[in-house]
Amino acid sequence: MTSFELIQTVSEMSKDMSRPVYRGHARATWPVESGAVRRLVATYGDEILQNEGALRRLVQQYQTEELIIPKKIMGGDPLTDIQILSLLQHQGAATMLLDFTENPLVALWFACTEKPKRDGKVIAVDIGDPLAWTNGRKVERPLNEEQGLFYYEPDRNLGVRIVAQQSVFLICNPRIPEWVVKDVVIPRNAKSGVSDVLDRLGVSESVLFGDESGLAAQNLPEKRLVKASTLTVAQIKRRGNRAFQERQFAEALVAYRGYAEREPEIAEPHLLKGNALAALGRYSEAVDAYTDAINRSARPLPQSNVVWEPRFIDETLSMLHFNRGNAQAALGDHEAAVADFDQAVQRAADQPRDVLFNRANSKYALGRFEGARQDLLDAGGSMRSDTSLGIGNSQLMLGNFREALDAYLVGRGMVPKGAALHCGANGAELERLLAAVGDSRFKVRVEGNDLVVETGCHGGPFRIAGNGGNVGNRWGGSGYTGASGFKVTMEEPVAKDSC
Repeated sequence: MTSFELIQTVSEMSKDMSRPVYRGHARATWPVESGAVRRLVATYGDEILQNEGALRRLVQQYQTEELIIPKKIMGGDPLTDIQILSLLQHQGAATMLLDFTENPLVALWFACTEKPKRDGKVIAVDIGDPLAWTNGRKVERPLNEEQGLFYYEPDRNLGVRIVAQQSVFLICNPRIPEWVVKDVVIPRNAKSGVSDVLDRLGVSESVLFGDESGLAAQNLPEKRLVKASTLTVAQIKRRGNRAFQERQFAEALVAYRGYAEREPEIAEPHLLKGNALAALGRYSEAVDAYTDAINRSARPLPQSNVVWEPRFIDETLSMLHFNRGNAQAALGDHEAAVADFDQAVQRAADQPRDVLFNRANSKYALGRFEGARQDLLDAGGSMRSDTSLGIGNSQLMLGNFREALDAYLVGRGMVPKGAALHCGANGAELERLLAAVGDSRFKVRVEGNDLVVETGCHGGPFRIAGNGGNVGNRWGGSGYTGASGFKVTMEEPVAKDSC
């Protein structure tokens, strides 16, 4: 059974239950017993398990004398007995409460996390069965009831761990009977693969124990560090992703290189490596990494047993060409950038705005102003200030001053705000230019980044804000910062016309 099939089996084990809750055991032979029972057995021996009534009284005496009364003596906010036990259970005390979760994947994570040489088990119980279970919040003294089965939903203000684990406590008074439990055994040789899949699904130690006490517990003095050589591929990738999110790009690159060494024939680690290199401004190396990813795009992700649909591969290639185009543009190779953006557009399911916008920037840098204008129209046109700014600048370079002014005037009332301010400033400068030119005939030519207006009139120079920078890479990283500002100057043509 594959990891995915095992996950599906666990997810479907409760399909006939009205409100299932789950618990994961790293060892399949562990009984469904509370911490209080385990502590008492360790103290008095297994013989106390033979008399359930006596065991119940012993559990209640232990809890009252060792947990509830001492907590009340400490003072603080007044709490009910079950709230006290919930609080102490959350802190790791041995109580008669047993942790369950409403998420089967969380239970599966606990079943797979430890005891790699032992089979695990996921347990399911239907607390929605009114003939068996009662909500402990609806009963005055659920801890002392001798008949029936009770569950208790802990207060969410106990901390983020309660919320992350979707916790529900079952009241073991003193134990949960076997007849209400269903289970699925998790073979020992499947644990590692299932853990890797769960990590990709966002079920991991850092998520389930995302509080200060969880962080401390993961770093106890006696807890050995995991050596880099023994990290799983998922753990290496997670280290890289965390570093990248914290903008520690050099550390992320180290992890992604390790990921690529372990999985050299798939695209994802090379893509992530490219993003880290781009974020570090090492664009030439980023281009090489993206090229490696493109050459491996038939296998974009680690699941080697999956046959990828052509549509998914096309979307992956679109993203890779987009990111490589950004790196090429940052290097000033706008011809190569346009070629990559062409591929990104061709392979995308639709015409993505970010690709068209970035391609327009590279076409503009190449002096292909009409092509840039058309891409910007397709990328949103007058609906956004950044596209209006680029359209206005392209029209200006083409000598279409009135059309440029129209674009600037529209863009100054749009978003984003920064580009809108540039549209307003450019519009004001262009109005000055138009007033200086008047009705005289003129020609334009481009010299470097600047525009020269050949006319017999005088004025200027006129300062124009350049296009905005590229939209950043998919999955992180950046690239071309956009066109710098430029000036428009006026000079007399060879054959003068009067103003």
